[in-house]
Amino acid sequence: MTSPQISNQKRNKSLFYVTFLDGFRGVAALCVVWAHTQTIFGQRLDFNSFDYVGFYGVIMFFVLSAFLLTFRMLLDWEQYHEKKEKNNNYLESDVESEANFSNVPLLSSTNDHLEKSVDLDTNLSNVPPLSSTINDNITEIPSLGEKPVHFFYHYIRKRVWPKYQTPYYFRIPIIVIGYVEFARFGAFLTNHYFKKPAIGAWICRILANVIIVNVRTELLISSDERNLDFVNTDGSRHIFVTGSICAIWYREIIRLGLLPLSLEEENILDDKSNNCNTPIFIRSSFVQLIISKLPSRHQFARCFFDFGCYILVFLKICTLPHHAEVVFGEPRAYDIIIERKQLGGSLDAIIILCALLSRSGSFVKALSCDFLRFCGKISFSMYLLHPIAMTWVNDYMPFIGIKAAEKESSETEKGNFILDAVMMSFVGTIALAWIYFKCVERPSMNLTNYIAKRWLSVKPDINKH
Repeated sequence: MTSPQISNQKRNKSLFYVTFLDGFRGVAALCVVWAHTQTIFGQRLDFNSFDYVGFYGVIMFFVLSAFLLTFRMLLDWEQYHEKKEKNNNYLESDVESEANFSNVPLLSSTNDHLEKSVDLDTNLSNVPPLSSTINDNITEIPSLGEKPVHFFYHYIRKRVWPKYQTPYYFRIPIIVIGYVEFARFGAFLTNHYFKKPAIGAWICRILANVIIVNVRTELLISSDERNLDFVNTDGSRHIFVTGSICAIWYREIIRLGLLPLSLEEENILDDKSNNCNTPIFIRSSFVQLIISKLPSRHQFARCFFDFGCYILVFLKICTLPHHAEVVFGEPRAYDIIIERKQLGGSLDAIIILCALLSRSGSFVKALSCDFLRFCGKISFSMYLLHPIAMTWVNDYMPFIGIKAAEKESSETEKGNFILDAVMMSFVGTIALAWIYFKCVERPSMNLTNYIAKRWLSVKPDINKH
């Protein structure tokens, strides 16, 4: 029985994952804005080692959006079966006629560890909705001479219904429903013949993971390595599948109870531990001192995954063209072949997985800072409106940026003017995105949520039978 203290702690920590994922989205949005200032809008600084972080930002968007949608849909579909079976069991008068799946460990409520780490009602309500994740992609940007008003209509037309990325979002329900139903089918067979539903469920889950990984590999092989415009082509399919695989693995880690306890949860359990049950040879002060200095398995797991996040970020930075020339010996002109082709978003997916497993690690706290979380919440607005801010800086602020740099002979002053333009582009982008988020995006999301709760939520009619 979970104590009220644990329940309150569980509810407070349910927002923890969303804050980290918001920060992750914020980093991706800032990467895209920075890359566009350097490559498209001519606000180029002296160093160009990080010009390709825009591609990395798009890959981060793709992986994260697929992860969020897949994980949320997995929980929703499992809750659907749970509510359906509870309703059927309530209506049946004969106890022996209960469904065979009532003991199958497929549902979120059957896993105590999931209840300690994820509060479904609170967590699902804070997962970024479809509108903030489905449209995070890059399209071709118009020339600088066009008016800023045209950017809005151009981006609305391109982003609301993206040509190459949208079909995958409609395939996520196929992956989720197929995965869950395949596991339930295996549980049904082994329960019918051997009275052991868990064995069949896990066998089918393993087979389903093998199938999905093979599909991702085939999509990666079939994409054209010479075509670097993976945003406006179908070359990003394997990146989306990588995000879905990451979500499935994270769900199974929670189901198995392998998610490490956070520091707060571990302290609560330690306070409630009974010292009377400690063996006699451990009660001596010397042995107790040694044991107290050793890290617990949860602390060791958190530190391991936290350190792994920094290693993965370092490897991701090493795949940038200028860094890969030194680290991997790759030619400088190879662009992002390693990151997009050979890895295909795997580094981003593993970073997300390790960060979630590290719970309250330092890496997660760094990405959960207020600024990155704020940028993550308005990331879609930033992505939609940043060309307007950058064009405004280039065309209507002649005292900074390219126009001011052309009038200067000193290289130092030229760099200062360009740096001022880059900073003003970031400020203008964030300001426009915040206004758009407050006036358009948030009201539309609230209206959508109201319609969904009011008209799409179907409650079982108990009196019908």
